[in-house]
Amino acid sequence: MLAHSQPAPFPKLSPSEYLRWEERQREKYKYLDGRLYAMGGGSKNHSIISVHLSNLSTKDKKGFKPRPSGGF
Repeated sequence: MLAHSQPAPFPKLSPSEYLRWEERQREKYKYLDGRLYAMGGGSKNHSIISVHLSNLSTKDKKGFKPRPSGGF
């Protein structure tokens, strides 16, 4: 089961407002259509899973070369 990000309780921001605000934050946020979404902390396992999912989603494409997942 995949967890879905919940929007942070902030008003909508313009792209420039978001960039100014983001510079002062310790945590990472995703900006989409004026809304902020808290992003979970990255870990080695998270990175490996992300690469594997990316490889699975592109494995049937012509000329695809899988990326190694052990270099994180």
